[in-house]
Formats: sequence, C-alpha cells, structure tokens
Amino acid sequence: MVYKRAVKVSDPVYSRLRALASRLGFESPNALLEELLEWWGALLESKVLVDGTWVYIELGGGRVAFNIVQVGRMCRLGLLPKYVCVKVKARVPWL
Repeated sequence: MVYKRAVKVSDPVYSRLRALASRLGFESPNALLEELLEWWGALLESKVLVDGTWVYIELGGGRVAFNIVQVGRMCRLGLLPKYVCVKVKARVPWL
C-alpha cells in the first residue's frame, strides 16, 4: 500500500487504536479507521425521526431504532454525532 498522506496521532492515541483494532478483530488500526469513517459518514448523512419515545436513524435502506433514554446516554457519552443529538433534543427538551 502506498500512502500519499499520513494522519499523525500521538503515541497514546495510536496505542489505543492498535489495542481496539486487535480487540475488535481488525487487521490493523487503518482498517479500524476505515470502518469508523464508513459508519460515521453514513450516520452523518442519515435521516433522524423522533416518534414518541423512539428515535429512528435511517441508514442505507434500513433503520435503527433506539429508545429515547438510550439516545440520551449515547449523546452524553459522545457516541452519536452532535447533529443527531441536537435534532433529538429539539423534539425532546428534557433529554
């Protein structure tokens, strides 16, 4: 593989990436980053629907349903993109 550009990360970040890639079964930290970019890219282009106590995120022809409490926790932990959290919070202010 030929690299035209490289992303520089600190040693602790690279160590965490390598450990996470190993634990999740990826062949390298690069493979893990590619998968994460694919997931987040799709998530950033997704449609978010709030219906009662459920949040639906449409991803590539399918959709994922989360309970509103799950979404609140994932937002606090930074597991969902900020725009998803803002959109849900606009509909559910107590979140």
